[in-house]
Formats: sequence, structure tokens, C-alpha cells
Amino acid sequence: MIECARNFGFTAEETLRQSRELDELMNEYIRLFLRPRKKINILIPIFFLFKSLFSRILITHHT
Repeated sequence: MIECARNFGFTAEETLRQSRELDELMNEYIRLFLRPRKKINILIPIFFLFKSLFSRILITHHT
């Protein structure tokens, strides 16, 4: 998905499709492997990981 966003842009249809697929896979992982009270524990690191990755992509893409 990140490579697709780099090549085609963050709003490209393929990037959005891959983003939705990733969302579905992460939601399924959480549903299958984490207890409800632990959902927030996995979402926080995931959020910061993707925030960091997308920030680097935006900086790289605009320079």
C-alpha cells in the first residue's frame, strides 16, 4: 500500500483499495486474537507506526 501511494498518490483508487483491505485485515486480526479490553493496546502502536511511515512518505514525496 505504501509503495502504491508513493507511485500513484494517496487518493489513487488502487491505494484506497489496498488501504481498505489492510483495514479489514487489521480488524479481523484484532477480532480473532485480542480480547476486547486489549484492542486499544494494539491500536496505539499501529497508529503511531503508520503516522510515522506516512509522514516520511509525504516528506520524501514533496522534496
